[in-house]
Amino acid sequence: MTTPTRLPRRTTAPATWALILTATTGLLTGCTATSTPVATTPPTTTAATATPEPTPTPDAAQIARELEDTNIAAAKATYVDLVALVDQIGKDTMADWERIMPFIGGDLISSMPTYFQDYETAGVRATGDTKVVSQDVVEYIPDPNGSGHERMTLDACVDSSAIEMFTPDGVSVLESDWPERLINTITMQHQDDGRWTLDSGLADADRPC
Repeated sequence: MTTPTRLPRRTTAPATWALILTATTGLLTGCTATSTPVATTPPTTTAATATPEPTPTPDAAQIARELEDTNIAAAKATYVDLVALVDQIGKDTMADWERIMPFIGGDLISSMPTYFQDYETAGVRATGDTKVVSQDVVEYIPDPNGSGHERMTLDACVDSSAIEMFTPDGVSVLESDWPERLINTITMQHQDDGRWTLDSGLADADRPC
């Protein structure tokens, strides 16, 4: 069995592996009758009535903003789920790595299986859990056809300080100079079936967070 001699922290792998309508209210309007010079009966008044304004209809721009917010939240949640799944499977030497593939898209579909298989073959086992500290939107690209194929780039701050990875002999395979917290710049893609997938990523050791 060949044991990898240079493996990054696995938490970098998911990156390389690694909105309210303003309510309107009607004005209270009314009129009061004037009294005659010689009043034989008390002056009468007309009760004031409220005239409600029609409820505004959301415009196209607002609908687009709401859709964008929904998509961003969904993509971020997917990435967090992906990182957690990689942590879970890594604790069993990546033996069940196929479960990760529904989260993967783009060119990573062809490259990631080899990456996962290398870990499995080497018998590398991980301990600990990764924390996605924050995710900032770098770019959001709506689908011009409105068919749900939105795409976005996120800068994810990932903390892998709790992660350890060992060969079957108990030798650590973590790079000693690899930052424990860094920025993963990732691209998330909305698929036909509603899933969000990780399509590309770059773990930047020069951008601690």
